[in-house]
Amino acid sequence: MKGIGLDAGPVISLSINNMLWVFEELKKRSNTSFYITEAVKREIFDRPISIKRFEIKAIQALDLISEEVLEIMDVEKEFVDETLKLANECFYANGKQIQVAHKGEIECLCGVIQHDLQAFVIDETNMRLMIEAPRRLKHKLSSRLHTNVKEDAKKVKKFQNITKPVKILRSAELLAIAYEKGAMKRYNDKNQKEYMPEIEDKIIDGMLWGTKLAGCSINHQEIQDIKDYLLKNKGKQ
Repeated sequence: MKGIGLDAGPVISLSINNMLWVFEELKKRSNTSFYITEAVKREIFDRPISIKRFEIKAIQALDLISEEVLEIMDVEKEFVDETLKLANECFYANGKQIQVAHKGEIECLCGVIQHDLQAFVIDETNMRLMIEAPRRLKHKLSSRLHTNVKEDAKKVKKFQNITKPVKILRSAELLAIAYEKGAMKRYNDKNQKEYMPEIEDKIIDGMLWGTKLAGCSINHQEIQDIKDYLLKNKGKQ
């Protein structure tokens, strides 16, 4: 089915930046559905609703769920358990397995695969590298743990085969798509440009840096590259 799967991180990132409305805008402008799992729902609503500081954020997330802007998808438990076990058996150091994946993100990844969705939006570095570049993940783990990390090549290959169809996006890239679709025009109308002529530059800079500071694994150069691309192509919106 046509749609995009969302890990909890990107939803939280947009919530922190007061941009949850982007999901509804993108759904209208691109006819794309957004899917979460029960595990993601627990992270963006069930847990924060019990914390005073996050109650309003949880209610805003619930609004998207109740309006089916974010739809909950079923995932086969056995597939999730097998994939989680496999992911965490791929790398080891000093004779011990290294946990590189958690159940929530694996559950969403499996939902994306099971329902043949167009993309998986996740901000967490390890899972993205596990899917896209496991060798880079191995080097990252070695550097972080200050030890020699080894891999089980057969299990890494098996995980790669399972996740091969999955296209990865980050919250920053999702916002870049929203910008291309014209969703940010509410911030740069004629009156606003009179107050700040460079407002488009600030919108792009703000939304990309906002996701980075909220946990999106994107570096300075990637932000600049996306910014340059969007500004160069703004006339084509």
